[in-house]
Amino acid sequence: LAQYMEASAPSSAYSMIKDSGEAVVTMYNLKRELVGKRGDVTSDAPHHSNVNLAGDYIAMKSGSSGPTLPAKADWLMQSLCSAHLAVKYQWGSGIGVEDNLFITNEEWIRYVPEAEGIIGLPVHVLNLASHELFATSAFGLGGQEKVVEVSTGSADFVGFVPSGYNGAFGGSFPHVVAYRNGNYSRTDGHPYVWPQNILPTRLYLGKKNTDKDGNADSTNFLARNGF
Repeated sequence: LAQYMEASAPSSAYSMIKDSGEAVVTMYNLKRELVGKRGDVTSDAPHHSNVNLAGDYIAMKSGSSGPTLPAKADWLMQSLCSAHLAVKYQWGSGIGVEDNLFITNEEWIRYVPEAEGIIGLPVHVLNLASHELFATSAFGLGGQEKVVEVSTGSADFVGFVPSGYNGAFGGSFPHVVAYRNGNYSRTDGHPYVWPQNILPTRLYLGKKNTDKDGNADSTNFLARNGF
C-alpha cells in the first residue's frame, strides 16, 4: 500500500483513499463510563484493561519491576491485533448486526506478578456512525486475536467466532489460581489451572435488541447489536 502512495504511483491509486480522520472520538469502559484521565478524581473512570478491581494501575513494561505508567497518554490500549468490519445485514434482510461497526480486541498485556483482582482484556466495538468505542465483556476478558461475525440465519440473533488466548497477561499468577481453588470447585473434581491458550473453538450468540437483563432495548448500541 505504501508503494501505491509514492509520487510515481498511478493516479488511479489515489481513488483508493476515500476519507481520513479520527475513527474513535469517544470511549467507554466496561461500566459504560466515559473513560477519564488517569488519577483525576473528578473523572476517574479507568480503561479497565490497565487496572484491577480496586482501581490500581497494574500494567507493566517488560523488564520493569513494577507498574509502568504511560509517558505520552493516560492509558495503554495494548495490541489491537485484528479489527473486523461487520456490515449491517450482510447475510440478508434483517440478518446480522443492526449497524455498520468495527469490532476489535486487546490481544495481550503484561501485569505485575503480584496483581490481584485482575479484570482482563475486553473486546471493543466501534459505532462507525457516532465514532463511539464501547468495551464489552461479551466474549470474555482473556485477550482475543480476532472476532469475526458469522451468519445465524436468524433476524433475532447475531453470531461471532472469537479466536483468543484466555489469559495472555504476561504470567501464570499462581496466587490468583490458588485463590480460586480455595473459594470454588469444578464439577469434574479437578483443580483450576491458569488457562492461557487452553480453549476450544467458540461460537457466541447474542440476542439483538435486548439488554443484559433480557429486557427489550432497540436504542442502546450494544443491546441493539447483540452485545
